[in-house]
Amino acid sequence: MSPVMPGSRGRTRWRWTGGRCTHGPTSAMQLRELPESLVVIGAGYVGMEQAQLFAHLGAQVTLVGHLAPRAEPELRAVMAGVLAEGRITVIEERAARVTATDSGVTTVIRSGRKVTAARVLVATGRRPVTDGLNLQAAGAQLDDRGFVIIDTHQQTSNPRVYAAGDVAGAPQSVHVAAASGRVGSRQVTPSTRRARLRWWTTPGCPRSCSRARSWLRSA
Repeated sequence: MSPVMPGSRGRTRWRWTGGRCTHGPTSAMQLRELPESLVVIGAGYVGMEQAQLFAHLGAQVTLVGHLAPRAEPELRAVMAGVLAEGRITVIEERAARVTATDSGVTTVIRSGRKVTAARVLVATGRRPVTDGLNLQAAGAQLDDRGFVIIDTHQQTSNPRVYAAGDVAGAPQSVHVAAASGRVGSRQVTPSTRRARLRWWTTPGCPRSCSRARSWLRSA
């Protein structure tokens, strides 16, 4: 899996020149020094987690994005209160462009507001890196975004091939990935072969989403 940088999926036209001062959630964990200030783009569960982490370590953090966009209003209100208590500035708008400056990185919000920080962390999702695997030769089909198509048993279109984790298009959570791996591994033994994962019951995954509907039909 590869971090989705703004503009790479064509949903928003970005000007992206953040350079070495920009990070994904993984590379941010490899920083050897705590940045004095940080802008986190993306206010889903990963963005909120990273924002709280760096704020608790002492960085001045600004979180840009619609807070927990798939959560219930009551939960969003609770999270807004928790972030405010942690002295995290929340800007519930989308970023328009990110540009490197002499003092760090400037993030320009769609409304025109500018936020400058030492570093920028982008938590807007991950995309599968399946282009070079030639999975079609093995009979494992991909969807239009490059994710491996599976059923509720983690089985691909090739009945002998299974896929688990983020690459299979489930919610990008370590807990869902671990659970899907357990389900996939159980398919090798007759006693547990029909184990299945119902990830659409996890918070933030509405049953109305297209992949959940297709899985419900195959369950």
